Amino acid sequence: MTAALAAPGAAPTSGSRELADRLVLIMEGVHASVAALGADGPARHAHDLVRILLDSHRGRG
Repeated sequence: MTAALAAPGAAPTSGSRELADRLVLIMEGVHASVAALGADGPARHAHDLVRILLDSHRGRG
């Protein structure tokens, strides 16, 4: 998916800016969580959260 999003000439999809903002917030939260609680804390669920977000975004398209 990353390759498709980053492909030269790829057109932004509906809501792509909002998706990017949400992904940044997740990653910032992951970094803070790992710093405070370690990798075994809530940050371990980041992959699942991102998957839910991406699936939701695809469903809106």
